[in-house]
Amino acid sequence: MIDLNSWTDLLAGNLERQVLFECIIVMETMFMNISKLILAGAMMTFPVSVAAHDAPAGWQYDLNCCSGMDCRQISSGDLMERSDGYFITIGHVTVPYDDKRIKDSPDGNVHWCTVNGRDDGKTICLYVPPRGY
Repeated sequence: MIDLNSWTDLLAGNLERQVLFECIIVMETMFMNISKLILAGAMMTFPVSVAAHDAPAGWQYDLNCCSGMDCRQISSGDLMERSDGYFITIGHVTVPYDDKRIKDSPDGNVHWCTVNGRDDGKTICLYVPPRGY
């Protein structure tokens, strides 16, 4: 037979375990919320931009050509067709006609993609109007 003191001890033990369990749940919830805040802060700190951007005519540059700032439309006068390829007068760069970086320009304009969009940057892609455009 269980006496009154045993029941009191048993209840006290159960209550302590219940309080401890609830404290653990509260701590886990706080930890998860703090983790989410840290992750959100880290995501805002490091820009993650892999999307290409649109040309002025509204079509989108290829993802492998542009990371949001590399491509721009240039004047057709800045491009010369020579025997060795397309010569871009702005950067003094020649892109051979059979180069895989040459793309058809959907809007009939010339677009040049360079590292960081710089005139002295390495050519990533060159969009030229297809013959007979």
